[in-house]
Amino acid sequence: MGRFNRQNIVLLVVGVILAALLLAIMQWLDQPLRTAAAPRGIVSFELAGSSAAVRDIMASWGLEARRNAALSLKVDYAFIVVYALVLFLLCTGVAHQWPLSYPITRRLGFILAGCQWLAAVLDGVENMLLQNILGGATAPLLPLAARWCALIKFGLIACAWIYIVAAGGAAIARRPPNRGTRS
Repeated sequence: MGRFNRQNIVLLVVGVILAALLLAIMQWLDQPLRTAAAPRGIVSFELAGSSAAVRDIMASWGLEARRNAALSLKVDYAFIVVYALVLFLLCTGVAHQWPLSYPITRRLGFILAGCQWLAAVLDGVENMLLQNILGGATAPLLPLAARWCALIKFGLIACAWIYIVAAGGAAIARRPPNRGTRS
């Protein structure tokens, strides 16, 4: 799996469309979450890291915004599966574009593809922790654990995008121009 064949291209297109739709829904839900205490909305909550920061954010939200946050976290579970699949397909597809004579570039793509499932698991754990916090859990380690899950997740996703752009761009640049014959 992972080559840019017809089946994977269809999966990729459907995945990108679903990701865009889910992202639009989450952006809409995120609007009331953007406050002075949470300038980046739900992302501020994900990265809060301490009970004091969480208290400040939740106090700035109010009840309706907290409902939006809870719904956003639920929608995010679908988004997690979709983005992990899209990034997996892109990383493996790019890796397959490199000849066997470039084993490090190929291997890196496959490793980063697998890491997207780790990012998805971390994102799911992060969501569960944040849902517990929204539900009233006050254990001081919950915000810190959520923050570390988020940081590692964002790092793995960023590495995948860097690989896709850099290795994908280089693979395209390496191809000889198509000089079809015309009469």
